[in-house]
Amino acid sequence: MATVEEMEKEKDIDELPKNAANYKALTPLWFLERAATVHPRRPAVVYGAVTYTWGETNRRCRLIASALASRSIGPGCDS
Repeated sequence: MATVEEMEKEKDIDELPKNAANYKALTPLWFLERAATVHPRRPAVVYGAVTYTWGETNRRCRLIASALASRSIGPGCDS
């Protein structure tokens, strides 16, 4: 369950007027980063008895991306 502080932070972020300084289109990567920042302890993935929070999901995605990059696998890769 979210704390009062987490709920206030979420409310403050979501109620800001959109402008160049505080608004960015939600790409999949930006969505993941934002969800991990705003809701780090909320469930993101649930599969049977396994649950990952947004923070854990972000960390796992970064580990996978790092492993792929270390093997020169990335955008435009033909392999």
